[in-house]
This record gives sequence, structure tokens and C-alpha cells, in this order.
Amino acid sequence: MLEYNSKIILNNIIYRYIIDFMDRINDKTDQIINNLISLYTPIFFLHPKEPFRPISVGDYMKTCIITPTQMKSEFNEVDWDKSVYDYGPLNNAPIYAFAELGFDEDADIEVLRIFYVMCYGYNIGKKIFGKWFGMHQCDFENVQVVINMETQQISKVFFSAHGSADGYWKNASKIQFSGTHPHVYVALNSHGCYHKPGNWYRIYFLANDYTKSGGEEWHPKLIRVYPRDDPRASDWVKYRGWWGWGPDNEGHVKTPDPVKLKAREKGTTWFRRLFCPCT
Repeated sequence: MLEYNSKIILNNIIYRYIIDFMDRINDKTDQIINNLISLYTPIFFLHPKEPFRPISVGDYMKTCIITPTQMKSEFNEVDWDKSVYDYGPLNNAPIYAFAELGFDEDADIEVLRIFYVMCYGYNIGKKIFGKWFGMHQCDFENVQVVINMETQQISKVFFSAHGSADGYWKNASKIQFSGTHPHVYVALNSHGCYHKPGNWYRIYFLANDYTKSGGEEWHPKLIRVYPRDDPRASDWVKYRGWWGWGPDNEGHVKTPDPVKLKAREKGTTWFRRLFCPCT
């Protein structure tokens, strides 16, 4: 009986040691991830004529009527002004970072994928033949950074323009940096993300994106967030209704989620963005 109790005590000690050891490994890994998220947070260059700045999710939610199925701001495009969409000085606006470890089978390496998500209170859209199209409340945009965990260096970045359908990948060697921070140029009125200033032709030349140097630089405050099934997830990440309201009087976008944000391995070509937008 004494021998049996000794085995139980020994097993419990070993079990507690293993759990403690795994917790320390997880804590260390999490700290490494936090450091990399901060190290590679992009710098955003807004178009000089961009009227809408990024805001915090919390500030946007304060303007909303919230139900389980929809989150609609009480303001419309006529009522919006700086007191609504401005979040103090530009550099105080936060960016939200999801992160997940994975494996790149082609390169045979462990990688860290970071999804940097930003929120704009309103998207003006595009003026086509004298009429505005694509206006909507709550515009979530994102940039995805892939890091080689062996070198802890950026290998490539996905510039998401209007969701992953219009996005494209660029290797680190093709991207502008300030120190370790990649540059992202934000398109006028639509907030699409691109790797350099210029004109980006879309949808039969009717919904082009324009990026330009000389506007405000956004060095965002960083907030790490977790997927909704993680006990550390923020309340807003768990929301399952529609965010924002568009001109068709329907919900515009769902809560950002790493599973849905993850970009396809091959981005869209300029030809597809221009002539095959529906595919």
C-alpha cells in the first residue's frame, strides 16, 4: 500500500513538472511572438486627400446600435464629421494583430503569420460617372506578414486590397522598410493596401485605387488580439453579427477572423483585378 501511494505521489510530481515545463515553453513562445508582432508592425502612408482616419473598434462601437445580428452606426455618410471618425492624433489609432504559428510545406520551415487588422469608421467608395458607389460604414482592412521562424525575418507580405480577393504577395526584397517596419500605402477613399505609391487599375478602369506619398504617416499603437475560440479573446472578436451598413441597407462585413483572413498562396494578378473582378 505504501509503495502504491509512493507511485501516485511520484506520478503527480512528474505530471506537475511536465505541466510547468510546458507552461514555461508556451510563455516563452508567446513572448517571442509578441516581440515579432511589435518588431514588424507596418507603417501606413495615407493619401494626402484621405478624409477618413483609422479609429479604434471601441470608438466605432460607441456610435452604434448593437443587436445580436447587426452593429449599425447611428451616423450616415451625411452626418459623419471629424468628431465621429477621428480618434485623436492619428498615431493613437490602434492596429489589431492576430498571430498563428504554422508550417510552410514548400519552404519546409515553421512560419509565423501575423494578421494586422485596421478599422476605418467609413469608406467613401468610388465615384463612377458622377455617382458614388461602394459607400459603407466600418471598413476592416488587413496586411499579412509571414515570418521565417528559423531566421525570425520577414519572408513576404500580403497586401490586401478590399479583402483577399484583390490582394497580392510581395517578397521582402521588393518592399520598402523603415528599419524593420514594412511600408504600406493606403488608397484614397477605399483604404486598399499596396506596397508603393501609384495608380492601381481595377474593374475595367472604373474603380481604380490611388496611393500617393506626402500624406500622413500612421505609426499605429499595437494591440494583440486572439481568435474567438481562445479564452483570451476580446468581446468584440466574439461578435457574430454584421458590422456597418452599406447603401443597400444591409450589413457590410463580419468580424475579422484568422481563418477567413488567411490569404491564398497566389495573389491576384493585375489582369484579373482589371478584367475578371467577379472571379
